Amino acid sequence: MGTKGHVRCAGIVRVTFLVGLAATLVGCQFGVVNQGTQPPVDEDIYGPLPAPPPDYGLDRKPTKLADVNHDGRMDRVYYTSDGRALAHGIDSDGDGKIDVYQRVENGVVIEETRDKNRDGSLDERATDKDKDGTLETVTPYTPPPKQ
Repeated sequence: MGTKGHVRCAGIVRVTFLVGLAATLVGCQFGVVNQGTQPPVDEDIYGPLPAPPPDYGLDRKPTKLADVNHDGRMDRVYYTSDGRALAHGIDSDGDGKIDVYQRVENGVVIEETRDKNRDGSLDERATDKDKDGTLETVTPYTPPPKQ
């Protein structure tokens, strides 16, 4: 089909389209949606990017950003490696801040860490212990100490 991309004008990602349309847009930056085999998304273009919980073991930046609800703000970040999803970050309440992180294994969400009280800190974790696709266990979350 074509490579998906996005247009960024005045600091807002506005349109998702196929690459061939980029030439008609003047004064906007064009970026290819990263499919996981390319370097992480550039913070010089997008500003500081959210980091998943440190115990997810991802020392990388997101490889894909998305505006799923089409409000003009990033509300999903994807962490991938070799085309495989490792984790997702989700802005679940539309405030522009990632407040849910999901760790993925073999295409199934096996752990979800949330900012339940919306104070900017992750405070709850749900886990799928038997990896059947259902998050059975919910516990308070405390980040591991920084080393």
